[in-house]
Amino acid sequence: RSLVGDTLPVIVESKRGPSGPVATSDVFVPVELLRTPESGGIVPARILGVDESRLIGVPAAGATGGSNRLTPSRRADILAPRFR
Repeated sequence: RSLVGDTLPVIVESKRGPSGPVATSDVFVPVELLRTPESGGIVPARILGVDESRLIGVPAAGATGGSNRLTPSRRADILAPRFR
């Protein structure tokens, strides 16, 4: 629930859920997208809510295409101690 309202980089997969394509976030949480992004690869997704075992999101405004790198907007605290 703490990720609701955040924008996360997600990798769009070929699987589809009940509402749209399935993606995996940079913190390995499944995200079901309510709209199909214009391209595959890594795209930013705005997280709108939580549904049972996954996050629900939409491609973020201005997301015109995928990239090949993860660019989180904030440091992943779970990994920080190992990489300081």
